[in-house]
Amino acid sequence: LDEASIRENFKLLGQDLPPEMRILIVRPTSPQHPVNLAVLDAQLRSQFPLSLGIIYKNDCVRIFSDKLSREAIEERLLKYMHTEYTVYGISRKFMSALSIHDAYLQADAAIRLSRAVPGRRLYSFDDASGPYLLEQAAAADNMSADGMIMPEIQTLLSKKEDIFLDRILDLAAYLSCGRNVTRAAELRGIHKNSMYYRLDRIMELTHLDLADDNTCVQLTLSLLLTGFLPFYPTDDAS
Repeated sequence: LDEASIRENFKLLGQDLPPEMRILIVRPTSPQHPVNLAVLDAQLRSQFPLSLGIIYKNDCVRIFSDKLSREAIEERLLKYMHTEYTVYGISRKFMSALSIHDAYLQADAAIRLSRAVPGRRLYSFDDASGPYLLEQAAAADNMSADGMIMPEIQTLLSKKEDIFLDRILDLAAYLSCGRNVTRAAELRGIHKNSMYYRLDRIMELTHLDLADDNTCVQLTLSLLLTGFLPFYPTDDAS
């Protein structure tokens, strides 16, 4: 099936997929305290009436519009859901119906691989992306390449102006030389202060922290998958 066919099938079922989505998994955690999944699904439907949901294996799975923030979702879950023997995982934003499977794997990884934090019950794939990469390196490939590319990079790539491509090249230069700003500036043929400015601009555009090691590991993988790494200097830096 292609994108249009999948969305049309949802419409035939009386449901419209949002243009930008996340997947939430609610999973029981205690075999000693069974949770009625039908009741749990009804609670979710009541609190999130615009979401789409199914019961899959031992999970309640919901597709949300990305307009509902993670914080808003977490607040409703903790305030209105009446079972303590569950944990929640949420995927990154995705826009294609073809990415639903990848998004489910992301939400699953968020539950399985995120480090336990006292008081937290909702985990995002960003909490677990590093351990997931290590897991996938030692196992058969299950998620498509697109599912492993950070959405912030996808957003920059979706913009057609050359200036956004230039910022991706700046980022590739920065990551290719071990995050050494002086060396990155040399690779791009610009002054070091200009490189600092460009990196600040990248952080403004993406809201990513380039000082965070985990973020940079994910960015490196994203640029490898999109072909921007290995980085090859050109003579016409912009």
